[in-house]
Amino acid sequence: MGKLRAVICFFVALGIIGPVLYTVYAMGLLTPKPVVSIKNTVTDSSEPPLRVVADFDFSPYSFFDDKHDESGLDVELINEIANRLGRKTTITFTDWISCKKAIQNGEAELILGLEIFSNMEGVLKTVAASSDDLVVFGKNKINSIAALEGKKVGLMGNSVIEKIFDLNCQYVPLFTNTQILDAINNGDIDYGICHGSVARKILEKSDYNIYPSVVLMKSYPAIGVRADLVELRDQINDVLAQLSAEGFITQLDEKWLVKFTRSSSVGETIKNHYPSYILYFAVYIAFMFALVLFYTQGLHRERELKSSIDYKNAIIRQMELQRISMIDELTQINNRRSFENKLDDLRAKKVESVTIFAFDVNGLKTANDNIGHAAGDELICGAADCIKIAFGDIGECYRTGGDEFIVIADSLMDDETHSLAENHIAYFRDTVKNWYGNYIKSLSVSSGYAASSEIDNFTYEKLHELLELADKRMYRDKTKYYETSGVSRRV
Repeated sequence: MGKLRAVICFFVALGIIGPVLYTVYAMGLLTPKPVVSIKNTVTDSSEPPLRVVADFDFSPYSFFDDKHDESGLDVELINEIANRLGRKTTITFTDWISCKKAIQNGEAELILGLEIFSNMEGVLKTVAASSDDLVVFGKNKINSIAALEGKKVGLMGNSVIEKIFDLNCQYVPLFTNTQILDAINNGDIDYGICHGSVARKILEKSDYNIYPSVVLMKSYPAIGVRADLVELRDQINDVLAQLSAEGFITQLDEKWLVKFTRSSSVGETIKNHYPSYILYFAVYIAFMFALVLFYTQGLHRERELKSSIDYKNAIIRQMELQRISMIDELTQINNRRSFENKLDDLRAKKVESVTIFAFDVNGLKTANDNIGHAAGDELICGAADCIKIAFGDIGECYRTGGDEFIVIADSLMDDETHSLAENHIAYFRDTVKNWYGNYIKSLSVSSGYAASSEIDNFTYEKLHELLELADKRMYRDKTKYYETSGVSRRV
């Protein structure tokens, strides 16, 4: 019994020390705070300086550190780009509105942290260099953006979000992310839309009882280039492609968006990682129970426990295999089987209003034959990514064939369908235009859509007619592409 008592005491101590060590690690206390290690080293004055503006209230992308020096992911990124281009930089930190005025008035060449979907006039955009989430923050959590109806919602002034999302709410324009969170805390607005990592860094230093809720959409910060500097935009895109291939951008994301944004508060850390704590204690208690059984009842009980674990693992594997069977392996979006199930579901629900978008990748055979199947796969994955970005918020995306995709949106109202559909098609085309691959530099996708309101006396039994109409319009777009490009459809 003495040995048993010693073993139990050892694991009791382990049960206390383990969560403590995990909490210390999750808080980032075991790793030093990231600092800007890449400086602009160009001293040649023969080239004009590269004037850059950035939002000072955009941590972890751009902000003043404890020494009041410019810091953040975007600062290191632009320093590395400038070094490779042989240009000396001057970075000016100010509020976002002043940043926009500076580049539009010709007082700067570059603006950092510009969304890839931004409609800012007089500015070109590079490819996205990182990704984030646009998240709804408030004192009370919500489960759906429908809960924003009739509420006061703060966001950055002149944000394109106001034009993309008609949430039947009162948008309140503000100048910084801090102002948005302050307004929530003061009760001036009900909710705010902020970048997830940015808001978390601000809340980390405050005592506000403000929490993240639903993710509105993915965010893709890029670099904005003054419209007359097309050559500079192309040069920066070339450097970004090199940095991506070298793994430099991945290292920056890990440094600033993972390590730096870890919470330094014990309470926030436990709240953000509570599933891990629950799992740990569940496993720990199960292990202690198994340990006692091993010493008191012998190997027979231990085999029963192992059998139970194996059964649970088999169930988990079976569930995972079932999930995988509905996902396209290459693009990681829904596959043909999932698409057929969706149609069956629509018929079962006797859907009365639905819009279907059809897509087909142009030039796939040419890419496969001339460059290789890796390039073809890149085109297919690029098309899938662009479709998810443009349509993921209104419907479900499916890969239904080799280079064919379908989006089913069964939540659009008939009187808004065409304007919304056209807006998303336009956004999709802009996303495709800005796509850039490693093997191939451009992407072309034919598209077409059809709404149930176009079919006389539409019922769920006419879904096939709607699919055929969307497909027909897509092929009309494809024919136009081949006629204007001069490329044979057989290549």
